[in-house]
Amino acid sequence: MQFFAYWGTEDARSPELEAEEGSVSVTGWSPDRSDAAGLYWGSEDGEFYWKNFHYDGGGVDGQLLWWIENVPSIEDWPVTADTPGPVNYTPPYRNVVAVFTGDWHEAAALYGEWAREQLWSRRGTADDWPDETPAPGSDELTQWVPNWFREIGFWAKFYHEPAKILPEWAAYSKWLRVPIASHWYRSKIARFNDNDPENFPLDPYVLEGARDAKALGVRPLPYVLSTIWDTDTQSWIREHGIESTMTDEGGKYYPWLIGDQMFAWMCPYPEQWRAKMREVCGKCIVEHGMSGVYLDVLACGRSRGCYNPAHGHPVHGGNYQFTGNRRLMSELRAEVRRLKPDAAFFTECIDEVFNDLMDGYLTLDLTRGYMASREQVWPIFTAVYHQYAINFGSDANLSMDPDTFAVIYGRQFIWGSQLLNSSVVAKLPEEGDPTSEMFRDITQAYH
Repeated sequence: MQFFAYWGTEDARSPELEAEEGSVSVTGWSPDRSDAAGLYWGSEDGEFYWKNFHYDGGGVDGQLLWWIENVPSIEDWPVTADTPGPVNYTPPYRNVVAVFTGDWHEAAALYGEWAREQLWSRRGTADDWPDETPAPGSDELTQWVPNWFREIGFWAKFYHEPAKILPEWAAYSKWLRVPIASHWYRSKIARFNDNDPENFPLDPYVLEGARDAKALGVRPLPYVLSTIWDTDTQSWIREHGIESTMTDEGGKYYPWLIGDQMFAWMCPYPEQWRAKMREVCGKCIVEHGMSGVYLDVLACGRSRGCYNPAHGHPVHGGNYQFTGNRRLMSELRAEVRRLKPDAAFFTECIDEVFNDLMDGYLTLDLTRGYMASREQVWPIFTAVYHQYAINFGSDANLSMDPDTFAVIYGRQFIWGSQLLNSSVVAKLPEEGDPTSEMFRDITQAYH
């Protein structure tokens, strides 16, 4: 979201947090600051031009510095001796400064008055979402959130092959008796984060696994890296992936080294990368029976300047990532839903520009405040968009200290998020338990 907020009271009201040596201090509560003095600064930019927000509280004693770095676009590239000199730049949007009384609640309300009138809020609130599947090929189908996705009561996050996780999904389904979904890492043969975004070939039993998962009432959604391309894959070479990379001022792609694999950041403006995403996601959903896909990094990858004039967008600044990524999601949802109308799409982290083109957000980073002692985290995105977007998930798992686990799950519950248990092996039923026979049959079938 595109705003700052600061608030404070004359007296200190943060609770003193005590913890045993070596543990993390956490609390589920915040003191009342409804009478605080607040300062708000927001950019009312409905087309999401590239900008950077900065703050500095340590430069001058008693002063807090805020500034917004507005990044202009450049029409001519590369710059030569004949290129016109310095240019004056006026941002094509308004910046707003306001004072308020209160804390993040009131700051979110100020931003929400503007934000809920923007393009990404056009889908309306959950009360407005149609229950019936919209007509094929319609804009309403592209924006629609499938009923099954809205009703998920529990997410199970797993990293393993079908033979291992089918019995665990079966146990969760039997014990919890609520609609379940699972985002599924490592459903392919290659190592995790190797050869992405190529997900193929998948594990030999993925087709049967997806079919049986849905028979158990579990919706599987595999992991797809949606912003970078592994530079040693055959598809990168054959399909000339380098032509669609985001390039720096020197014409080099932006690298991301994951383990021993070198990836390149891709520009969503050229058709090639969007087509690649449609190909990969279409195969997962339509050909392999998945209920949707998890588009990793799409919402949490930061903006970068792209200096490749062959892409057809102005270089340096601009809003080509906004328009390119929205086009990517519109085309992807329209093409896949032509064949599978209730396919779902979600990404990690939150980004308001996808509110009408994502079915949900995996909020791992949003809920990691417990990992830093005395850090406070507020559900500000939820305060602005609770009725407009579905959030789910955290890193909570049963190996955690029970108090920490309880704080994370409690926070998810009161923040209105669907709950998730992260990468945990379900305990096998005891002999004589009604689920034992089912467990044994499924395990034997997949081994």
